[in-house]
Amino acid sequence: MTTLNEIDKAISLKKQEIENKNEDEALKFISQFMEDNALNHILDFLTVDIWEFIKCSLYINCKEKDIDKYKNIVDKYKDFFSNLDLDAVTKSLIIYSNIGKMDEVITIFKNESILNSFRTISELINISASDNMVPIVALKAICTEEDIDLVPFLNLVKENGRIVLDIINLYEVRSKLWNLLSGEQFEVKVSKTNESEIEKKAVEAIIEKLHGFKELSDIDNILNNIQDRMNEIKTYKEKYERNKRKNDKEIDGLNYSRNELDKEINKKLIVRYREITKKIKDPNIKYLFLSYIYEHNKEYQDELQSEHNLLTQDSKLSIQALLKRHEIPNDSYEYESIPSYTKTELETILNIISVLNLSIEAKIYVIQNTSLEKIMDLKLFLERNMIPSEYFQEHISLLDKESVELNNLKNNIDLLKKYNISIELSSDKIDIFTKDPIMIEKNLLILESYDLLNRINNNDDLSFLLRDNLEEVIDKYLELGFEEYLEIDLSLLNKKEIKRLEVLKSIGIPITSKSELDSYLNEDKEFFISLDKINNYIQDDRKYVEEPTEQVSIGELDKYASNRLYDFNGIKISRRKVERQISLGNTLYQSIIYNTYLSEEELKNISKIVNKSNALGLTKQ
Repeated sequence: MTTLNEIDKAISLKKQEIENKNEDEALKFISQFMEDNALNHILDFLTVDIWEFIKCSLYINCKEKDIDKYKNIVDKYKDFFSNLDLDAVTKSLIIYSNIGKMDEVITIFKNESILNSFRTISELINISASDNMVPIVALKAICTEEDIDLVPFLNLVKENGRIVLDIINLYEVRSKLWNLLSGEQFEVKVSKTNESEIEKKAVEAIIEKLHGFKELSDIDNILNNIQDRMNEIKTYKEKYERNKRKNDKEIDGLNYSRNELDKEINKKLIVRYREITKKIKDPNIKYLFLSYIYEHNKEYQDELQSEHNLLTQDSKLSIQALLKRHEIPNDSYEYESIPSYTKTELETILNIISVLNLSIEAKIYVIQNTSLEKIMDLKLFLERNMIPSEYFQEHISLLDKESVELNNLKNNIDLLKKYNISIELSSDKIDIFTKDPIMIEKNLLILESYDLLNRINNNDDLSFLLRDNLEEVIDKYLELGFEEYLEIDLSLLNKKEIKRLEVLKSIGIPITSKSELDSYLNEDKEFFISLDKINNYIQDDRKYVEEPTEQVSIGELDKYASNRLYDFNGIKISRRKVERQISLGNTLYQSIIYNTYLSEEELKNISKIVNKSNALGLTKQ
């Protein structure tokens, strides 16, 4: 039951939260600055405390929002900058042109021994050199003599670049304006005009005067820049005051509601609940007020119920009502089995899966096992028509929060885009792309290396993208002479009975058509040799032929090479296989015959080709 103590505690915490917003030191500083200084026009800029102005402008424009940092930096260095003579100021401005080298500039200022090779500061300042680091060293000399550490200011320039320099230049601009206008009199002859009219004419007179100085060729841009900076500070103060008024109004609303509740508390019935709570912005506090009134005033429960339920969106009744609207009756599930979604989250889930035409049992399964993140992925798939909704109807386990398949599907679709593969995703293909994207990308890269990637669009069965020995399978088809058929139909890479082709080669039975090849590879069709005896019929005469002791380089085989194959007098060998085996440290001969079954005559032919002595035209002794 809600008590007055709970209400008072919640009001107290909320007031403290609001008051903390009003205590922002930077906003208070800027507000105080605006109380002390008008910022309406050029007259105000000429009389404002320029260093306080710079503090405000730095805070507003720089990345780091730390008013104390900018106050400390400006207070520490303002006398230093104010007292620099014209020559030193001119040389110090070289820093401004070295923002890109600021780390180098800071190094100079941190180096204690940088001045040892110079006899006097005046000598250093008068040095004329093309290297613009020399004036920076000169400024370091001045800082050393005056015991000034300029590094924090340089770090500020490094972090905020042109912003800092633009703001600091306001000091230079105002100094120049004072110098140009010193001694000038601006008499304004007016009659029957108020003070603002006189001030306006004075400003117009100053601006007209400034346009006459040759030193200020860019006076309009200067004045616009000054006005922009003044407007920034004014806008910031107005924002602070606007927020403060809003916060104060919220506190007044809390006080009003608490006082109004006190007026009604001893009455048997509290009927002014709308009036009492109308100024409360915080929904949790409003809920406490309504709960207290609801419990206090049983006779008005029906009237209060709508307000009460509005602020208890996630109650059992509201959740059950939501499920019922989506044709899930109360008796079809245990309420405790529904995860602790908010009503909004559950409504999002139900709305998205509503397009799947699921049974009641399937809907309950999804609600109990999914996550909002999975459902948002589902929404993306459906909105972009990447996957038919029927697929999800038949594979709702993809939506399980523990399942990785939906993430795999999303990543694999991104892979297809990456490799410019455009295929229609049938159910069988979708099943493939719910698997590990690392394996699939590895096999896409393999197809690309064999110049077969562009053939993938012609195939319905892409199971080969999940093979862990795809390179060896491609090598085998190439070496057995089926390169042309492989280009036509990559689904050959899914076949498991390739050893049958090795047997046919060993016993000299040729394959002359694609249909004949498919027939031999058909796993449902019985082969004339059983699987357990098939290795006995594969010819392998390696033990009869010695490997050459000295072998040619792989580059010398280019004359035998096509895109995918070496053709050694009719013996076809996969180029990628050879390159791969050599990279693993095998000899050229070993790389050529790896996983390839050759007769003694074929092996001797290979040995002769790779023998270095033959290549040099020598004979063995």
